[in-house]
Amino acid sequence: MPTWLFVIQALLIGATLFTVVPHHVLLRLQVVVWTIGVVAIAVIVGVDAQDRFYSNDQVLHTTIVQTLLNWSWLDDYPPTNARLPYILPAVVIATLGISEILALKIVSLICLLVLTNQLLLHYHGIRPADQLKTLYLTGCGLIGAFFSLLALRETMMMLLAYLFYAEKSPAVRATSLTMLMLLRPHLAIALLIGELIGMTISWINMRHRLGFIFAPMSIILSVILGRTLFYFSTDGLFGRQSPFMQSFRLQELRQVASNFVGLQFLTTGAQNINFSLVDLVILRFILSETVVIPTLFSVVVLLSGPRISRKHLSVIVAFTIYVSIATSTDFNSFRQNLPFMPLLGTVVLDVLLRRRQPKSPEPSPRFGRAETIISLRGT
Repeated sequence: MPTWLFVIQALLIGATLFTVVPHHVLLRLQVVVWTIGVVAIAVIVGVDAQDRFYSNDQVLHTTIVQTLLNWSWLDDYPPTNARLPYILPAVVIATLGISEILALKIVSLICLLVLTNQLLLHYHGIRPADQLKTLYLTGCGLIGAFFSLLALRETMMMLLAYLFYAEKSPAVRATSLTMLMLLRPHLAIALLIGELIGMTISWINMRHRLGFIFAPMSIILSVILGRTLFYFSTDGLFGRQSPFMQSFRLQELRQVASNFVGLQFLTTGAQNINFSLVDLVILRFILSETVVIPTLFSVVVLLSGPRISRKHLSVIVAFTIYVSIATSTDFNSFRQNLPFMPLLGTVVLDVLLRRRQPKSPEPSPRFGRAETIISLRGT
């Protein structure tokens, strides 16, 4: 596709979304940033080469879209691994004559806009500073804006993980989990196990019994569980390898811990990194959320102790299981952890809001329960 035609399509899509999104300045700002960024990448890198900007996964996604448009399929790529929840909406958009890679980027932006709108409705701060803080601490600021420019599935996984965590509707949660299973199976498994463990521990009320050692103990046990799941998935239930039959080396412990402060690149082997150390440091400086969110989450979790809620516990367990699986592979990066950024951020925001709310006065001890109720009704 000629550059001029791609630019016209991007501008038309940007103008359309600008008019149809809810009339909120931050949502419209995301559309403006996306339009400028998509056009800039196409012009600077080239329309035909932009699928290799930042990640070659964009090549695969674009190829699958083009193949489906031709009513055929990739012989060496099974449908179960085709990331269809992300690919199929792009196929529908591309049938309108939109560039395949631009269609994928449109899906990325729409997922970011829906997630942003959900968060702004939940944390409905009136002040612009509070709204910006909400987006920054949930990965919908610089991180979300950057990945909405790419033909990658990250913003969709961020949205689906948040919907599974925040929605009460069983249908929405089940649909989100199913779609995540098709996009990244171990992410869906980690979220499901985290939810089940959170419900179980909340039911037996272990938090108040263990006090401030509850959070560290939950993290340690979740690491063991995650590594166990990884070894059983690769070697089977009766495989020769088991996390209990070999030592948990200091290097592996450092890799897990580095995810809780967003510094995975310092503990990952150089053969698994596609960027130079300078580039990675610059990325952390620009996309500071990748360090700030997990670090604040870790501090909040360790200081909350027995006050951790059931939903927050589910996030702790799910994130730790997910990280322990990722560190057992060659795919341990801040991009891998992006789906958890909205969840980690909501834990931080919930705790900050709870600390800002004034405590309700305790009833006077000289009142019995019935007297207290009567006195409250009379006020």
